[in-house]
Amino acid sequence: MGTRLVGALLAAVIAVALAAPAAMATEGEGEQRQMPSIDEVGSGTDISREYFPEAYEEPSLFQWMVLPLLGVAVLASFAVLGVYLLWQPRFARERETKRRR
Repeated sequence: MGTRLVGALLAAVIAVALAAPAAMATEGEGEQRQMPSIDEVGSGTDISREYFPEAYEEPSLFQWMVLPLLGVAVLASFAVLGVYLLWQPRFARERETKRRR
């Protein structure tokens, strides 16, 4: 009982010690100024415009074909595995007959 009490007190002291700096840091947040947007920073030169992100393009039709093709591939692999498991006794019989010869 004594060691649990000491451990609980130690955990409480560590929690308070870690929470105190976090509480102090949140007090001065009201004074922060907002950062300028990407349009406001360096937009006056041609060099800065080269580094802007490219315009959004809608995804092509082929992007939507990936998921169905992945599903077909998974189904085909399960089919091949299933056929192999069904034919496995036949393979074992063939191996035994070859061994007897």
